[in-house]
Amino acid sequence: MKKIHLFILAFILLAASCQRSSSGVDEALSEAAALMEGNHEQAYTILESLDTVTLNRREAARYSLLKSMALDKKYIDLTTDSLIAPAVKYFARHGSADDKLKTAYYHARILENAGESDAALDMIIRGEQFTKKAKDHLFAGRYYIKKSQLYSDKFEWDKALNASLAAEQHSRMVDDYRGLATALLSCSSKYRILNEKDSAYFYLAQIEPVWDKINDYRKGQYYRLLLTYSMLDGKPDVDSIYSECLSSGISPANQPYIAYTDYHISKGDPEAALEALNTSVSYGQEVFGSKEYEHRHYMIDSLSGDYQNAMVSMSRLLSERDKYESSILSSDARILEERIIATRNEVAATYRFWITTFFFILLTLTAFLVIIQQGKRQHQMHRALQEARKEKLELEKLLESGTQISEEMAELLSDRIKALNDVLIGRMTDSQRLARHSRSTIDSLVEDRDGFIISLAMQYSLSHPDFVRFLKKHDLTTWEIGFCCLYLLGLNGKDIAGYVFSSNNAYNYSSLIRQKFGLSKFDTTLSKYIRTLFEQYQCMSK
Repeated sequence: MKKIHLFILAFILLAASCQRSSSGVDEALSEAAALMEGNHEQAYTILESLDTVTLNRREAARYSLLKSMALDKKYIDLTTDSLIAPAVKYFARHGSADDKLKTAYYHARILENAGESDAALDMIIRGEQFTKKAKDHLFAGRYYIKKSQLYSDKFEWDKALNASLAAEQHSRMVDDYRGLATALLSCSSKYRILNEKDSAYFYLAQIEPVWDKINDYRKGQYYRLLLTYSMLDGKPDVDSIYSECLSSGISPANQPYIAYTDYHISKGDPEAALEALNTSVSYGQEVFGSKEYEHRHYMIDSLSGDYQNAMVSMSRLLSERDKYESSILSSDARILEERIIATRNEVAATYRFWITTFFFILLTLTAFLVIIQQGKRQHQMHRALQEARKEKLELEKLLESGTQISEEMAELLSDRIKALNDVLIGRMTDSQRLARHSRSTIDSLVEDRDGFIISLAMQYSLSHPDFVRFLKKHDLTTWEIGFCCLYLLGLNGKDIAGYVFSSNNAYNYSSLIRQKFGLSKFDTTLSKYIRTLFEQYQCMSK
């Protein structure tokens, strides 16, 4: 009987010792928890001062969770769950929703550090149930940001976006501007990947109201996205956005140098692009030899014409992608080493096949575009020659019609006919040369024609200055004055429509000039108005 009493007494004492909690330990743990967000270094110091041997189960669980949090904030990446194990075991049955949510988060962080991304995502998904009852919305927002990042790593953009949207809601509940900015930037980038441009710009613009409450890192990320979007969409304000970012006062370490690299590449400035890329590496924004680095180095070398180094960068880029594929395969410990090697070789072979196919398609497409371009050039050359032949006939007809024109005007027409004739003779005697320079031939014909019309205006300004002054008073340009003078040479509206590039253009010019004269569509024709006006000024000069 005495043995039973002794056993009961021992059991009571053991249970009491397990539940015993020093008020000093409780206060220390509570103080560390309160300091964790604002001063994690001091929180870590408090935790280090505790004697972990004397802690009971509840205290050990709180201590292991808080110590995991402090180490994470000190950028010390744990790769084993030995530290957080007491919290995982205890809070599975005890503790608040916030305790369980934080335990799941930091357990997932440890799994992620160990390279077990699938297990980390699974832990995050299973712990999400506690967000409904959690009171710490700041941490809930952080939880969803981690979920978004893990889904992004697996290219599941829709799920990543939904997680970022949830993070935004929790951050707004407690005015967590740091978390809010992170969530908004994440939402914007996910919408952009999903090709929903308006939503991407909308969420990016939400950063502006909290601009003064966020740090330089997030400001740099904002400009990186804004500058990148503007370049992708070909917006005309790219240069001003780039200048705005440079003068924004963001610290050098947080400037978006990768976006600067892309900007200088788009401007055809390889030296500035290389400097920006190297600066991104010096500030730790990009890693030397990474896929992003080698991709841009390849573009810079290609832009510089250094094709040998460009091929080296491409080889490194392909190598980094192979390493990435291999790391994914090796992360599953259940796969045998032989299976990993075989799969890696299969992936590499498939990748080489697609690379070869890509370059073949690119080569075929290039050849096809060259053929199309040559066809366009031939068509343009043929059209230019038709225009030259037509214009030459029109001007010869005008000279032979007996229309009274001055000697200076006749000489001007003769010079133009001679220029057109030279082009036509050159086509017959050296067709290959003209084919090679068909574009420049078309441009010269246009410039010569415009030059002829302007010369016509200048000639009339010398021979009939009062008439030309009247035209200038109605805000007619020199070209438009020459256009009006074509009527005085004897050409009608149809002739002039054939003389300029198209009937539509001639009609547009006529309508514009009629408006300047104040003529409505019911008034006389422009040709009759010009000729009548010219005759009146001739009579006045006599």
